[in-house]
Amino acid sequence: MSVDKQYKVEYTPATKISPENLIPGESSLDWNGLTVSKNSVNLKSLEPLTKYRIRVAALGKLGQVRSGFREIEMMTDPAPVKGLKLYRSGIRWLKFVWDAPDKPVDGYEVTLLDEIGFDRVKDARVSETPNYRFEGLEASTWYR
Repeated sequence: MSVDKQYKVEYTPATKISPENLIPGESSLDWNGLTVSKNSVNLKSLEPLTKYRIRVAALGKLGQVRSGFREIEMMTDPAPVKGLKLYRSGIRWLKFVWDAPDKPVDGYEVTLLDEIGFDRVKDARVSETPNYRFEGLEASTWYR
């Protein structure tokens, strides 16, 4: 009889980890946890731009931790840009604005595509502010 392997996966924001809340030999943190029977898991509802401590251990037949936890720290991606809109336009330029995220980011990648297809990039830039003005565009042309 074959028994599927099971794993205990626990995670918590790394910002909650400090010397004051670490008690040797105890899990004094507020760890979120789940048990899975495969060697991969998709953690959902994580906060964007947040460092998480994630740990995984193999479980025995009775559900007890069979080996010690292996631990890593990872940073989640930033949230998608919200509130993107065309702010102003001229014959050969377009200015876009969007809402800044709740947490600071290093910058934004802004891409303008021509009307022929999604594969043809007209212009791509990195902006440090939540707005960008594309200049030198062709008059009376649709862009995406």
